[in-house]
Amino acid sequence: MKKDKKLNVAAVPRSVDRFDLEQQILTCWSMVDDLRAFANSGATTDEFQALARVYDRKFDILFETFSTMISEGQFAEHIRQTPEI
Repeated sequence: MKKDKKLNVAAVPRSVDRFDLEQQILTCWSMVDDLRAFANSGATTDEFQALARVYDRKFDILFETFSTMISEGQFAEHIRQTPEI
């Protein structure tokens, strides 16, 4: 995510969970298939730039979901406490 962008938390549903996060990660991983398809179809530079903007936004939404989950403490139960020595 670019530092100059302000997060739009309103774009993320308030009730997000690990399933939402997983689905968004899988969607972003499909980027490789999309790039191959574009390359094989002889896409123009403008088309690649448009695709880059789409994926930039998808990664922003993914990060917003992750940030929402952190702020809601959804990962707190999975953090191990270091035993005192």
